[in-house]
Amino acid sequence: MVILISCLIVGGLATPILAAGQTGPLPPTQAQLSALISAAEGSGLYARSVVGYASSHGISTASAQALISHGDAMLASAMADARSGADADGALAVQAAMNAYTSAAASASVAIGNAGLAGSLDSYTVEQAIAEVNATASAVASVGASACGQAGVSLGGAAMVQACSQVEAQVAAARSSLSEAAAYAAQANGSADAAGLLSQAMEMVFAARGNLNSTQAGLLTIASYGYVQRAGAYVTAVIDPLAAQANSTIASEESVNSSYSQFQKGFSSYAQAQAASVSSMESSTSMLSAAISAVDTGAVGSNSTAAEGVSTQVNSDLSALLALPGISVLAGVVSDIGSCQAAAGAFNQAVRAANSQSDGYSLATFSAFSAYLTAMDQDTSNVRSTGTAYVTSYQTVIADLASLQAVPGVATLYSDLANLQVSGSVSGVESSLSQATVAMATVQTDISAYASAVTASAPAVSPQQTLLSAGTSAEADAQVYLNATGSAAMSQAAAAVQAVSQTAASLGVLASSSANSSIGAFAAAGAGVTSSGGALTAQTNSAVGFISAAAASLEADINFRIASTLAAQASIADALSLFSSLSVSRGVSDMAQASLDLRVAAAENVMA
Repeated sequence: MVILISCLIVGGLATPILAAGQTGPLPPTQAQLSALISAAEGSGLYARSVVGYASSHGISTASAQALISHGDAMLASAMADARSGADADGALAVQAAMNAYTSAAASASVAIGNAGLAGSLDSYTVEQAIAEVNATASAVASVGASACGQAGVSLGGAAMVQACSQVEAQVAAARSSLSEAAAYAAQANGSADAAGLLSQAMEMVFAARGNLNSTQAGLLTIASYGYVQRAGAYVTAVIDPLAAQANSTIASEESVNSSYSQFQKGFSSYAQAQAASVSSMESSTSMLSAAISAVDTGAVGSNSTAAEGVSTQVNSDLSALLALPGISVLAGVVSDIGSCQAAAGAFNQAVRAANSQSDGYSLATFSAFSAYLTAMDQDTSNVRSTGTAYVTSYQTVIADLASLQAVPGVATLYSDLANLQVSGSVSGVESSLSQATVAMATVQTDISAYASAVTASAPAVSPQQTLLSAGTSAEADAQVYLNATGSAAMSQAAAAVQAVSQTAASLGVLASSSANSSIGAFAAAGAGVTSSGGALTAQTNSAVGFISAAAASLEADINFRIASTLAAQASIADALSLFSSLSVSRGVSDMAQASLDLRVAAAENVMA
């Protein structure tokens, strides 16, 4: 036998009122729950009427209004449960609604009485009060009729018989008081003493409520017998399936958590490998940039210009010597002068070729730099060999002229030639070319190292598609279970991973392009690689943090669900114990809490 009880608070007294009753297992039927909802709606209308009356006469109704709002919320919940078929939960919710409405009405009624305004209640309010209490009396009588039959009496024996007799007598007394209230209300219609008659009618309504209040002990006795068995049936029919659903949800979420943990470990490993690769690229970029900057082609150009100027002056002086009559007859000297002029010309040609090759340094590409360096080495060698021949022939001419200074015009030209820094100009060109080619050899080594670093870093810089796919799948599955906060953390992690992938792809393009750069363009290309590498490292570290936060949200959600199931188990055990000790209302509350906890544990997107 199932007894569904709600509480009517009158003048501070808690009176369990039987709102509906039946024999049979929990939960109640749809029809019974519908009847309970209708009764609660009536209570709500009555409560609003009394509270509105009190408010219109300047009486504070804040607490009563709060009770009505709570009742409305519980009634809405009961209606939702009725629509979804959760009849047992609906019954508990409608009980709470009736408690709130009747408490609100009682609170307002007491305040009206304390203000001395009970006599001014209009007839409609009195009629509503009579109807509401009469409905409660009918509900109690209905329970007595259904619960106190032969089957009910056989459960409780003498105690049940006594309880049924008490309830029957108290309901009869309540109905008698209600009849008197109705008579007073009828007499008030058109009477000069309407206020007094309506006040007497309300006194009888309160008396009827007092009679119904006295049914508490009997109703508790009726409700208690067999309640443990009915609670067991409720556990089997409702709680156990909810527990199975909650456990299934937890198991599924733990599987998702395992997948996400694997993704988290994979991304962490990727982050470490990526950091090492980016660091290697940045280091080789810095070394190559420094090596490129260390090549001084400007010194080659200035020394070449100076050397050509000296050789031009040498040729001019030698031509002047050949024009002297005293020299032109000296065949050996003329031959030495011709050889020196030829050597100077060959040197100048070699210097110009080397200088031109040096000027093309910034335009040399990485892919062709080895050939460029070979050409530079060859030009340097040519300058060295022609410079040696030039200096030797020059020194021969100087030696020839040293003994011919008595020949008119020779002394002055000899002095000019002897003062020219031929050896110094040649060694200056050779030295600057030698330093440049040595520095270029370092550039060639660093170009090879840079190309190797770019090639080696490519697999580690960009996250593997399998890792990205695993992360996307785990994130989508995890969001099924998480609340708004957890879902936001998961979305933030997903966005961060995508940003890492895009920046990694951009870095790969920049690195590949820079490896095919020219010497002059590498400064900008290398700076782009370094900047993009720094951005990638920062984004990756940020993504690691977001993934950790998302993983923590998922773990917290699982723990919350597990805690909810454990709390439900404890509530069920407590409820069964309370039913055994006849603490029915507390047992019902615990059973309802267990149901709520399990529904939360089984639901998607709960608030953890």
